[in-house]
Amino acid sequence: QGSIFEWASNTQYRGCSVVTISMIYHSLNLTKKLVFAFLLVALVPIGIIISIALIQASNALQKQAYSQLAAVGEIKKSSVTRHFNAIQSKMNATAHNPYAQSAAYEFINAFN
Repeated sequence: QGSIFEWASNTQYRGCSVVTISMIYHSLNLTKKLVFAFLLVALVPIGIIISIALIQASNALQKQAYSQLAAVGEIKKSSVTRHFNAIQSKMNATAHNPYAQSAAYEFINAFN
């Protein structure tokens, strides 16, 4: 008994060698067919489960990244707000300081 490829090379279709899945399947003995069937039954669900797990993991990582970016945005927003509030309070203190007011009037008068 020769190999499947020897058998397929002897099969001619319009002058060309043709190997089909059906030919390969029919040339296998029962043990090889059962091994192939069990592998197929085991590997297809594993592939589906792995695909679903990868999609869910990708979605979870994307959601986590967006949450972290939103948190960083809020931190930056509060930092900028605190900075402008500090500048505003310093300007208010300077504007209400009589020494600063008199210095500003003298500065303006110096250029008039």
